[in-house]
Amino acid sequence: MDPKIEERLVALEVKIEDNNTVLHKIYRSQRSATIFRVTYWTIILLISVGAFYFVQPFMDQIKDTYGIGSNTDTSAIKDLINQYKGIQSDR
Repeated sequence: MDPKIEERLVALEVKIEDNNTVLHKIYRSQRSATIFRVTYWTIILLISVGAFYFVQPFMDQIKDTYGIGSNTDTSAIKDLINQYKGIQSDR
């Protein structure tokens, strides 16, 4: 084989090995970024659910104390809506 062709083949092999190394590094980087992103969002969701779980008794106590969410509130809101409709129909 021609020495010039042999030299070019060796240079190509070196470049191919370098490219392969870089591609493997990129692949590992993307995989670790994906794992980090999934872990990040999982932790955020778990903290949100945990916070809701621990705050729920306090929210129930506030609702019971101030009567938030009872049937009287909905009737009061319905009365306000009906009054507003009456004002609009008078115009």
